[in-house]
Amino acid sequence: MRLPSSIKLPAYGYSRAHVDDFDDDGLLQLPEPYSHSLHQRRFIIGLLMLGAFGSGVLVTSFAFSTVPQIVQHGKPTVETATSTSNPASTPFGISDNNPTNAKSQVASPVRIHYDEDPGINEQSPIYDCPVPVIYTTDRKAADVVVWNADKRNGGNFDRVKAREERPYQFHVIKGIEAAPQRTPLYEHFRKVSEGRRNETFDYDMSYRLDGAVPALYAYGYMDFATRPLPFEQKRQDKVAAVFMSNCSPMNARNLVLKELMDLLPGQIDSFGTCLNNANADEVLKELGRWDLVSSAHTRWNVKISTVASYKFTIAFENSNAVDYVTEKAFQAFERGSVPIHMGSPTFSSSFTPGSNTAIDLSDYLPQEYLDLSTPESTPPEELSRPAKEGLKKLAERLNYLSSQEGKGEYEDMLSWKNNPNWEDSPLGEVVRLGRMRYPENCRLAGIVRGEAWAETGWKRPNMSRILA
Repeated sequence: MRLPSSIKLPAYGYSRAHVDDFDDDGLLQLPEPYSHSLHQRRFIIGLLMLGAFGSGVLVTSFAFSTVPQIVQHGKPTVETATSTSNPASTPFGISDNNPTNAKSQVASPVRIHYDEDPGINEQSPIYDCPVPVIYTTDRKAADVVVWNADKRNGGNFDRVKAREERPYQFHVIKGIEAAPQRTPLYEHFRKVSEGRRNETFDYDMSYRLDGAVPALYAYGYMDFATRPLPFEQKRQDKVAAVFMSNCSPMNARNLVLKELMDLLPGQIDSFGTCLNNANADEVLKELGRWDLVSSAHTRWNVKISTVASYKFTIAFENSNAVDYVTEKAFQAFERGSVPIHMGSPTFSSSFTPGSNTAIDLSDYLPQEYLDLSTPESTPPEELSRPAKEGLKKLAERLNYLSSQEGKGEYEDMLSWKNNPNWEDSPLGEVVRLGRMRYPENCRLAGIVRGEAWAETGWKRPNMSRILA
């Protein structure tokens, strides 16, 4: 008996199957990549039922498109079937608003493979996504191949070869570390900025705000409505705290920090590996705030409890890179400690809650200290005279703002905390991106399918300085 090439699924929409996928007994045979994966076998949660009704054949299957689907870089057609079933009973509850004639839709899954990251490939499928996601250990069977630059910092991506071998695949680069420290990611951004997108990855998942799937350091659980400590309850004998542990930067941040510590002797507590002179646990105990740390005394909780006690937090990044703003600045904003930033040329325009809410070292350093880093960048051996003069002015400004005389101006820098309109600010936009509804791999699946719900809607301001 020959089965039809496409089988209608009453009440649940359609599932595309082909004759070659059935054996002689009429049982659906899983493609090889699925037969090797326990997680993907579990993804088939229904049964096949075969029965004869006169001369017709009814086959029902409650499976999410388990056979390979060739995607030629376009949006696959989602097949639909008219049903009177309860929309809540359909897969993912996707239906129109007509309860008597609901049209349920089941998108075929997107198979994602992570190169050099087998742990992700063994994860369970993402069920609560408008476009189902399943992970595969078989690179050839994947619809999307993700190159994790943070775990594979080497090699060259040959797009031409990739297209020739498997034209149905999308290729994505992922990286949350600074591009100058991750050569493949840097090369991707460079080619895009030069108008050579056809030579590189289709999409990126990175810290860039204009990326297809932003992976930002403004984590969704951060609460920017947290009230700051009053001026008097912050340390009066100190000016700033700093946590810095990558002591091999691609900019001058170590030299800048050392200069500020010399200009403000004993007033900057460095808790990280670089230029360390303080211990966060001991400081919190001395301040009588150890018990105020969350019951989970993690490094994160200790850090945010510490910076809350300082008027300023030094948030220097290890590279000068577009949009590379890590948790240092966001923790300071969250806890009401004014961040002093060095690194991204887009910091003031795209990451702050308003003007005069942070200190940007671009206002104090010569241009050569602000130029974008490259994989070949190295920090200077010493600071120039103009750089030292600029940092002297910054130290004087910090001393003033930390004094009773400058208290009013300092408190003005935190006044955004009292204004709910900060959510409409650049920081508010970044926070929104960090709180998008679906997890990043679900959104990636939506992006490759051309789904509007997966797009961020973020637009970069017109800035001539933004390059690679």
